[in-house]
Amino acid sequence: MPDATTSDCYTPSTATVDVGGTVTMINSDASKMMHTFTSGTGLGDDLSGVTFDSAYLTADMSYTWIPEVAGEVPYYCGLHPWMVGIIIV
Repeated sequence: MPDATTSDCYTPSTATVDVGGTVTMINSDASKMMHTFTSGTGLGDDLSGVTFDSAYLTADMSYTWIPEVAGEVPYYCGLHPWMVGIIIV
């Protein structure tokens, strides 16, 4: 299991996109594990208030999100909460 203090599970773990741009998350995990792409920190987040949630992505599945507001949007994997990143819009 990765070190819970790192954010190197997503590549890249920090991404920059313009408002109206496209963010596509692809589950390219070589181990074929399921993952999610969920906005928030994973620390007690209520999914009813998230900006985006891909649900489960199996190997090679993808999820696309188009940001409508500028700001920093943290994200994580709902199944593996040590997997974190940030999108700068």
